[in-house]
Formats: sequence, C-alpha cells, structure tokens
Amino acid sequence: MTNKKLLYIKLITLIILFLLICFTSLQFIMRGGHNMDFSYHSGKLILSENFNNVEALKADLTSFSVEVVEHDSEEVLVEFYRTGFGKSTEPVMNILDNRLTIEEPITLLNINFSSGKILVYVPAGSQLPYDLSTASGSVKLNASSSTAVLRTISGSIKVYQGGDQLKAKTTSGSIKAYEPFHRIESGTTSGSIKLTASPDTTSIQSKSVSGSIKVELHDVEDYSINYSSVSGSFRNEYGNSSITSNNSSAALQINAKTTSGSIKLCDWIQ
Repeated sequence: MTNKKLLYIKLITLIILFLLICFTSLQFIMRGGHNMDFSYHSGKLILSENFNNVEALKADLTSFSVEVVEHDSEEVLVEFYRTGFGKSTEPVMNILDNRLTIEEPITLLNINFSSGKILVYVPAGSQLPYDLSTASGSVKLNASSSTAVLRTISGSIKVYQGGDQLKAKTTSGSIKAYEPFHRIESGTTSGSIKLTASPDTTSIQSKSVSGSIKVELHDVEDYSINYSSVSGSFRNEYGNSSITSNNSSAALQINAKTTSGSIKLCDWIQ
C-alpha cells in the first residue's frame, strides 16, 4: 500500500472521528449535559421481576422512561424494555424497608447507545407514594397515589389518575394531569402545564417562564385565582369574572405565575 493511500485512509478516519465527536457533542448540549439517547426503534423485553410487600416506589433515571399502571395482583411487577440498538444497561432494583428503588446504571462517558422503558405494574387501588425522576425520558403515572413527586428535564410528565398531592417539575417538557388532586404544585421553564381541579381540590400552585398554564375546573364554584404574567395574557372561559381575584376564604386557591406564557381557566381535555 502506497503512502498516498495510507494518507487517504488516515484522513477519512479522522473525518469520521471528527463527525462522530461533533454529533455526540451536539447531542450532549441538547440534552443539557445528560445521557444521550441514540434509540430509533422499540420493543424488546429484557427484564421482568416481581416484588412483594411494596409500600413505596422510587425511580432515579437518566435516559430511561418510566410508566406506572395498575393490575389485578398483590405483587409489583417491573418490566424493562430496550428501545434502542446495542447492548442495553439493565436497571438496578432494590427493596429496603418496603420501598422499591429503581436506578439507571452510569455508563461510560454517560452515553447510552441503547435507551429503554421501565413499565411498573402495581396493585389496583394501592395508592402508593411515588418519587419518579428522569432526565430525558418521560414519566407516565396511571395509578392512584397518595403523593406523587415527578421530575424530568426534557421529558414529558403525564398523570392519568388522581390522589392526595402532586408535585411535578420539568425544564422543557410538558406537564399534563388528567385527574384532580387535593393539592398540586407544578413548575416548568419552557414547557406547558395543563391541570384539572375538582371540588375536593384545595390548592394549585403553578409557575412557568415561557410556557402556558391551563386549569380545567370540574364542577368547581368556590375558587379564587391569584395570577401574574409579565407579557402573557389571562382568560377565564368559565365566565366567572367576579371570582378572578384573590379571595383567601375560597375553598380552592389557585396561584398561577408566568413571564411570557398565557394563563387560562378552561376545558382543555378533549
């Protein structure tokens, strides 16, 4: 092989390495410095494990998504599905003092070539306390709860059943709670927030920088809203303009604050 051919091979190799570094660096920046996800297809069951006497659930994840649903069993079933290519890193699960903890292992350079989804089946009506956190994955809670603390950075948060207290926070992802809680705290930077309230709801606190805030009221008549927005708008589609003021004696206290996003009391669930 001539020196000229060797030079071409080295040059092509360097170009490929340069492009790979640029690509991974761009993904790293877009993920906010967190694990990168190179997944492009879904669907292979990698792990399935049962647990007894679970009284609380905590998930501390980075690129994995997590979804909690109910089933007709007294056991908690955890399934892990690979949704990317390459060898997957399985979640680490431990139970201590009846609290089940699910963690995502730290990989080399924090780069995941194979992402995944964790599906947790809990006993129907168990109303466990949940603490679910992920960076770039999504969080879905389709189970009744006592308290639910849900956090993401770029992933979305969706809650399909109500409970006592909901605390949801994300940076650029959206928050949707389709069923009411007694108390709700929610916050996002650029994502939207959509919440629901019932006559049993006593407090809603919601903050956003550029995202919109919407609250749907289910048969709620005694409510007070304290809102503020720098450049965004406020609208009450229930037509109760006399109640859109701060009234500390109202059964439901709504505090909504945004910088440039809009604030609406309206029916948003289709």
